[in-house]
Amino acid sequence: TQLYYLRIVPSGSMNYSLHLNTPQAQFESNFREDLPYLLTGGLLIGLLIFNAGQFFLTRQRTQLYYMLTLAFVLVAVFSAAGFIGMQYFALPGLQLRLEVLAILLAYGFALLFTCHFLETENHAPLLDLLLRSLAGLTFVIAVLSLSLSANMASLVTYLYIALLTIPIIYAGVRAVIAGAPLARLYLVARSGLALTACI
Repeated sequence: TQLYYLRIVPSGSMNYSLHLNTPQAQFESNFREDLPYLLTGGLLIGLLIFNAGQFFLTRQRTQLYYMLTLAFVLVAVFSAAGFIGMQYFALPGLQLRLEVLAILLAYGFALLFTCHFLETENHAPLLDLLLRSLAGLTFVIAVLSLSLSANMASLVTYLYIALLTIPIIYAGVRAVIAGAPLARLYLVARSGLALTACI
């Protein structure tokens, strides 16, 4: 007897192609598809370990919020790739729900990171209050997303995080204008995040 894998691949909006693969061909196909996620996950794990060390040395909230942001981004990446919810810990609806929850939690901690990193309470107290309020709202939406259907929660989440990029980028611009230290670095780093969220 010979072992084969039947693979169904979407190719368009409503079309699916069927492939009959040997175990070796299936492994190679999976590896090619998973490689970008594995590289991103490895980078995030490295950054997470580095920032965990920084936090335990300095005990600064900035490091803690950045570490938590990275941790939830890592969970979101592995959920989006299907590692969590499909290949491992396979439960109905877990992949999409966990992806949505992790993205919202990552953005909530990213907003708190923004407040502490840019020290918005010193040069923009109203903006600081807005960012902290949005962080609280994001955590509430994260919990409430569990009560929605997976598709509705996904739609609401992606629209919400696209809107959240506006105050995050505005905070960076405002900090640059105020001459806050490291504000330019923050703005460059968050521009990539904003672009990713909008795409």
